[in-house]
Amino acid sequence: MIMKAIRFTLFAIAMSALSGLTSCEKAVFDEDGSKTTEESQQETNQEDSTVSKVTLVLRVDVTRAAENSLPWKTLQFEIFDSSYKSVKKIKQNVDDKSCGTASVELAAGTYQVVVLAHSLNKEPEFHTNPIRYQMFTNDDCSDVFYAYKNIVVGDKGQEVELMLNRATSLIRFCTEDVVPQEVKRMTFQCKGGSQTLNLLDGFGFPGGILTMSINVVDSMVGQPLSVELYTFKRSNSTNEIELAVTAYNNNGKVLKTKTYPIPIVHAEISDCSAYFFTDGSDDPEIHTGGDDGENGNENETKDGTTSFVVKVDTTWAGINHYEL
Repeated sequence: MIMKAIRFTLFAIAMSALSGLTSCEKAVFDEDGSKTTEESQQETNQEDSTVSKVTLVLRVDVTRAAENSLPWKTLQFEIFDSSYKSVKKIKQNVDDKSCGTASVELAAGTYQVVVLAHSLNKEPEFHTNPIRYQMFTNDDCSDVFYAYKNIVVGDKGQEVELMLNRATSLIRFCTEDVVPQEVKRMTFQCKGGSQTLNLLDGFGFPGGILTMSINVVDSMVGQPLSVELYTFKRSNSTNEIELAVTAYNNNGKVLKTKTYPIPIVHAEISDCSAYFFTDGSDDPEIHTGGDDGENGNENETKDGTTSFVVKVDTTWAGINHYEL
């Protein structure tokens, strides 16, 4: 098992101006050790005069077991205020030289922090009611990791731990026969999953049918076909999706279509094989297996800072094999 970690560190720098005090003034105490009325008033003036803005400097350190081994291309860090209005969005490619540093100025208060890791081409669309992201569109789906947490930003240091969790289920479909010469295009329609991520529980919202299409090139002819589709399992649905596979000729005529019921598990792989181009069995033979991933990494603390430690284990929770 390969362990990988991402650390996000936010340094909070609070600017304060003291009213009625100078750097050489000393505190005055009564004989019993309590502060005088004058000193208490000076502290009140100090609190009232504190600048309301704090600067957060984002530092991202990515630790890898092997170069280019992370299962995503894009890191998104988005901050929302208490009304779920986006106040800062940082989007970086993990291979960019600039990846890892950014800053944002925020008023002290409560915020929602979202971290997304994915390889999508299209920008995920945020919806505020309920809290969700429209992640997938036709021909554009990928593995997705996420973290979501409420935080309080102030002038005192704290450490907040975020866990990047896998939100997707993977359907891997492989044919046990080979692609005929006349097949020029294939479509794969996934019904029963979801394209939208619920930030509160990591599952999908009902609705939406994902379709992926591929053009069959000469090098694919005479070879078994293998495709991968990602979806979000719905939290209140049955543990099964329908995968409709269709083959077309050069003129767009349907040569064959077939629908397979495929069990799915949250954050696990459904590894499926079937005879599609020729006759085969329609009854799934299920073999389950796979080990649960372990998560772990050291936390870093820095006095006077707001530090985000983001952990991730990219190992799939399990893999299930199906003969369709």
